[in-house]
Amino acid sequence: AAILLSVWRSKLGDLGGWCWWGGFIICVIYIIFIVAPMFGWMTAIALPMESVCGILPAQGENSDALFRLLEASGSTPPNEVKVLINECVLASDGYIWSSANVTRQSLSNELNGAFNVSENIANVDVDSTLDVSAQTADFNQTEVNTLTPATYGVSLSCPQSIASQSARCGQYIVDMNVYASDLNASISRAKAAAAGVAAVIADLERVAADTQVSIDQIKVDAEAAVDEILDGVWELGKCTRISNAYEGLRVPLCDGVAAGGFGAWGG
Repeated sequence: AAILLSVWRSKLGDLGGWCWWGGFIICVIYIIFIVAPMFGWMTAIALPMESVCGILPAQGENSDALFRLLEASGSTPPNEVKVLINECVLASDGYIWSSANVTRQSLSNELNGAFNVSENIANVDVDSTLDVSAQTADFNQTEVNTLTPATYGVSLSCPQSIASQSARCGQYIVDMNVYASDLNASISRAKAAAAGVAAVIADLERVAADTQVSIDQIKVDAEAAVDEILDGVWELGKCTRISNAYEGLRVPLCDGVAAGGFGAWGG
């Protein structure tokens, strides 16, 4: 308007007027052939981007529109892909395990089966192995301690059949005394051996008790370790980074570049 006003006010043939007129023409040519094409090229990309962004769901939304479009075009993504996008890419608090149909409980079962001592060692096996009393039930020290020659039918009295025969009766008593003496020596050795066995059994019972305590502690430690591994593995599948990375790409592209460019075209 300033240029036109200046030209209008100038007289034909006036050098200043012609200069203003020339500047105006050059400016129009610059806008038409340089600025306008560059503006068109730079903003034309917004038109297809606006369509793409229209089907790209934001974080926290669902992907129904996107998958309807894909199915309409003849491409049907696997259900695992839908779950991955809806429960991981679009859900910052989701877990990638959902796309593989893995639950925290199923993962816990797998880890416990592989690493948990409680799952691999049956309590009944441990109890039966460490039950010293059951293992030594046939041993009876009290019964050994009550042994005497009489237990084996040794008697220092003459049998009724030879009681009236003094010579034979006397020899019988001598022989029985010798036999009873040897038998007493054997019984004493048996009692000493029984005492040794009882001491070994007592030691075994103490060892078994200590072993049971150690196994119980190993089970507790193993369960705690598996729980710690489970927490770590489960958190590795958290989708916060994936979802935020997707949103970090979508927001500047769709809400920034595409929205601004489309607005320049009057959208």
